Amino acid sequence: MSTTTLAAGAATPAVGRPDAPTAHLILPADASREEWLTVRRAGIGGSDVAAILGLDDYRGPLKVWEEKAGYQEPENDRMRWGTRLEGVIAEGFEEETGLATAIPAGTFAHLDRPWALVNIDRHVLDETGAVVAALELKNKSEYVAKKWEGNDEAPDAPALQAHWATAVGGYSHSYVAALLGGNRLTVFRQERNEELIAELFRICGEWYQRHIIEGVRPPADGAKGTKDFLAALYEVKPEAIKEIPLDEAKALRARRASLKDQAKALEDQLTEVENQMRDTAGSNAVVKSGKGVAWTWKPTGRFSDKQFRELRPDLVKKYTTTVEVIDGARVKADLPEIHTKCRARVLLVPAKEI
Repeated sequence: MSTTTLAAGAATPAVGRPDAPTAHLILPADASREEWLTVRRAGIGGSDVAAILGLDDYRGPLKVWEEKAGYQEPENDRMRWGTRLEGVIAEGFEEETGLATAIPAGTFAHLDRPWALVNIDRHVLDETGAVVAALELKNKSEYVAKKWEGNDEAPDAPALQAHWATAVGGYSHSYVAALLGGNRLTVFRQERNEELIAELFRICGEWYQRHIIEGVRPPADGAKGTKDFLAALYEVKPEAIKEIPLDEAKALRARRASLKDQAKALEDQLTEVENQMRDTAGSNAVVKSGKGVAWTWKPTGRFSDKQFRELRPDLVKKYTTTVEVIDGARVKADLPEIHTKCRARVLLVPAKEI
């Protein structure tokens, strides 16, 4: 893994390389978005793998299934800028590694497993111009940079996406290059792993058969993004009521109550340990052990308005500012339907037994 400062400019690689030893081109790069979505829904792509395995924080098996069934998330600025910056990140990769890259010809399908699809961001070329690897390009904010820097491997989701490209395309290795915070590039090389590839093909093949061919909908999963996805998937009908069997309702409620009890117990244990660390620090900001810092307890948290008002009531007016906010009450009165659409759906479970 290596890191460099990214220079300005955009790469201008060769276009349309069809090279993939174990795959063939099924859709050209200049196909319409509608054609691309149709092909993507018919198989498993690199961005689906981590979600199917439960290793993607923001996308789980349920969302993958809904997308294959026709759900389409609207394009947003993050997606558009990710695409726009691919050329810049590819140039940074070339400068960092000394390797040339080329734009692939489009969507590829595995020769023996036609459901296994891949859209490679860039091919990596050797000194003769032959394609030897796949390259995945990522644009990541400073907020998640710590997950990328100082590690020997890329985070799970992009690493699996690159391994999938290696598996489907038949390459000897792959790369992941990420632009961090808009000004740093980190690069990872991943060797072909036959054992991992066999497992990916097995797991994803079974998932494809069960959920795509047979059409069985996966249950709701624990991915962080699934809650927001479900809220977007279902438009609430305020007065609608759904009846479910009593045993199903009791089972879900009992499991939820048990998990909340476990979470509370773990939270209490965590607070106990952290309080012991605070007590050990006392009035010291830093606690060291040997040559390293064991932990710190510094006043770097959220500023407390309440505490400031209590300490310096004479200065409250001087440091008080006004901000523009939407008047939710007026929106509710004038535009009740819009108000409902803009409210988060809250899951409430009555304490009373059913």
